[in-house]
Amino acid sequence: MKKIIILTTLVIFLMGGCSVNPEKANIKSVPTTANIQNLSTIKLPILMYHHIRDVDDPKDHMGNYLTATSKQFKSQLDYIQQSGFTPVTFQ
Repeated sequence: MKKIIILTTLVIFLMGGCSVNPEKANIKSVPTTANIQNLSTIKLPILMYHHIRDVDDPKDHMGNYLTATSKQFKSQLDYIQQSGFTPVTFQ
């Protein structure tokens, strides 16, 4: 019986949050800036790494999929630089 009461209360709260009040829906358009560059011309490659390490453990399946070796990392940075991009760090 407790489960039914809790479930009913939860459904009432969820349904109450789904209603629309047109008076409160005051949506305003935001003016665009005329001097913003066309976004299709911006090229910004972003590389993300979970780990950079030279450990090759066949038992570590998750780690192997989330890890780049230092050789792979250097190769990827060299490719980025040869393609005309300049790597930027947070330092």
